[in-house]
Amino acid sequence: MPEPIDYAVPGTRPSRAWLVCGTAACLVAVLAILAPVPSMAEVARCPPGTSMRPMGAVAMQFLGAATGLFVAVPLALFCLIKGRHRRGGIFLGVIAVVLGLIAVVGDSCVFKYIVASRGYVMEP
Repeated sequence: MPEPIDYAVPGTRPSRAWLVCGTAACLVAVLAILAPVPSMAEVARCPPGTSMRPMGAVAMQFLGAATGLFVAVPLALFCLIKGRHRRGGIFLGVIAVVLGLIAVVGDSCVFKYIVASRGYVMEP
């Protein structure tokens, strides 16, 4: 049986930093996934076979992927490391890592599908 925690002694309170970082990682990853959606919807509204340079949509994809990779994934890894002794920490960390990686790969796959299915011609 674990020893009881004496809350009167400073520094013995268990840290919940893993919970804060894991929650923040999930929120940032979801925002990184959803941020490029309006610009991709704008590209999808163009007539089929249009010749275009969708620089705004590509820029939003890049920002979403960079946010997922450089903000959400490190926060999720911190959650996994600090919360590894709790089932909730592992679960939250894995979900945040998966969402962060979806932000990196998912938006570009959706954009490529839109371009291929509508027959757009990408100009240099």
